[in-house]
Amino acid sequence: MSAVIQIDNILSEYESAVRTDDPEEALSDLLTVQPKYDISKRCPRCLTQEIKDEIGFCLKKNAIKIATGLRKQRMLKKDIDI
Repeated sequence: MSAVIQIDNILSEYESAVRTDDPEEALSDLLTVQPKYDISKRCPRCLTQEIKDEIGFCLKKNAIKIATGLRKQRMLKKDIDI
């Protein structure tokens, strides 16, 4: 739901920039703004037994793929990140 709100905010900023007296300058100002990330609402993830089991399952699938010669089809860390 928050992605929809962010898109709405971006669209409204764009539309207001286009309506100004100098839209090119307003758009260049809009495009050069650094993105803002709100990390204050993030909470740390808990490593539960369910997550450990899922990671173990993925590692077993990787071992099977390596043993059968499918080394390039194994999951990387970023693929397993749950």
